Amino acid sequence: MENPMLKAALEYIGAGYSVIPLQPNDKKPISGFMWAQYNERIATSEEVIQWWTRYPSANIGIITGRISGIVAVDIDTEKGGDYNSVYEVMPTGMISQTGSGGFHLIYDYPYLEEEPIKNAVTEGIDIRSDRGYIVAPPSIHKNGNEYQWVRKGSRSIFDTAKLKKFYPETVENLNEDGWISELMKGVKGGKRNDSCAKLAGYYFSKGIPVDICLNLIREWNSKNSPPLNEDELERVVHSVNKTFNRVEKQKKEKASAKTSDQSGFDIMKISDYMSCYGEDVIKWAIDDWLPSQTIAFMVSPPGTYKTWLLLDLAVSIAGGKPFLGEYEVNETGPVVIVQQEDFHGQLAERVATIITTRYNLFSGDDVSLPPSLPIYFHTERRLKFNDSEVMAEFEEMVTRIKPKLVIIDPLYSTTPTDDYMSKTAETMFPLKRMRDKLGCTFMLAHHTKKGLEGNQREGLWGSQFLNAFLETGWQIRKTDTPNTITILRHFKVRGDMDQLRLDFDINTEHPFNYQVKVGEDEDSPTLDILQILNSSGPMNISELSRKTGIHRSTISRRLKLMEKDGVIFKEGNKYTTIESISAF
Repeated sequence: MENPMLKAALEYIGAGYSVIPLQPNDKKPISGFMWAQYNERIATSEEVIQWWTRYPSANIGIITGRISGIVAVDIDTEKGGDYNSVYEVMPTGMISQTGSGGFHLIYDYPYLEEEPIKNAVTEGIDIRSDRGYIVAPPSIHKNGNEYQWVRKGSRSIFDTAKLKKFYPETVENLNEDGWISELMKGVKGGKRNDSCAKLAGYYFSKGIPVDICLNLIREWNSKNSPPLNEDELERVVHSVNKTFNRVEKQKKEKASAKTSDQSGFDIMKISDYMSCYGEDVIKWAIDDWLPSQTIAFMVSPPGTYKTWLLLDLAVSIAGGKPFLGEYEVNETGPVVIVQQEDFHGQLAERVATIITTRYNLFSGDDVSLPPSLPIYFHTERRLKFNDSEVMAEFEEMVTRIKPKLVIIDPLYSTTPTDDYMSKTAETMFPLKRMRDKLGCTFMLAHHTKKGLEGNQREGLWGSQFLNAFLETGWQIRKTDTPNTITILRHFKVRGDMDQLRLDFDINTEHPFNYQVKVGEDEDSPTLDILQILNSSGPMNISELSRKTGIHRSTISRRLKLMEKDGVIFKEGNKYTTIESISAF
């Protein structure tokens, strides 16, 4: 019998929502389940199947906020929340009823506005946005009732201002002395978490260490009716501490930028520099393909599936589906596409083909609606790096939307034609400042010079200036085989990766199809793993990675293929060959 929870969870991720498993008949995540990572990426269908195979009765949680593109207003009728009054002020076409008789009014995330407020609005009305979640149908409440959809139509955009009429005179509206005195008397259930967070934030703003803050809040908590349990209290305090530290870091960065604007050329003490950047590590939006917060170039001659790859990348980052159908996405979020060359009708056709295939929208005679992915297109072809007014508008747009990825295609359309290459790199430096400020990635499409062969990297990038400017590069080459290209990836954080062969199978008419087969290129420089194992003896993945200088994930994939072919075999966590056993 088909598991209705699993079926619903798969449908949710197919629609672009990030889901997590909750305890059966409960609102809490499965015990020990680390769900925070799914605020940054959407689980794969394989992960979801694994969860509900292990916990077949698990409830379904949908993570709200930017990752899923939704904000939910939680109406708890048992605590006085009034569904009708909220709906009249801000109607929406997507509503579910909770097992307790309350409601979830679901709205589109306001990407173009300020981040929505979170947590309690007033007694019985809560907002679930970034890093929150709701229980979704067909989950079962502890009382045995099922969560159900009331409406599944189009959502309206969330508007914080429309809910202002519901705000009571809270501690935030009192003077500083007044709210501390009032809060220290203790609070009742329903206000404890929010009050705990405010009190912790106040203590951290005064420089009080986290261990002392915990002791002070435990004393306050003893006056609450009833007190928060210890685990929940510590979770709230540590969460606020993490947020406080992040905000302080951002303040230092903004202060540094402001000083820079005033003085013209700012410097930072090493203590401030390490505070801002010392904990930063290289992260990957897509392993082996795209580091986070990078400036990337894709260079290619005409007719080599450049646009298809860019759109595949956009759909993957926006929705969390594997890139090229194979490479998992670690970080998801909005994508902005600045397309200044291709016909937009053809572009729309290609996007539709990729989404239809990736989300399996045609299943037999059934047709599903496409997910509401946070992908935005600039269609007016106005971007010019040397136009200060346009660049100011461009930066303002990027600041509003906070995209994970900005795609600019093609590079030549954004730069002056005179002294093209030398001026291009100079005018692009605002991209690096935006990257540093906002944490986004830029991918720029660039045409290859005609007649270049082999691994002439500098020529392929266009000039020594662009070669120095880029941090990540994808070089695409034609092959003699129809519908097939090769691609070489280069990273300043790692070096060159093995060249891959991509075979495309595309149909832009019904039945739509977009499939990419990824394999090693016959002319690619290969890792002589056999020689290393034969000469050095059995090794694990980490040892081989250090020996070759190649990333662990690449080594792992190569070893799995070799093991499948019977070339090597595994003993414990180490790989070996017959010859290496004989030698050692």
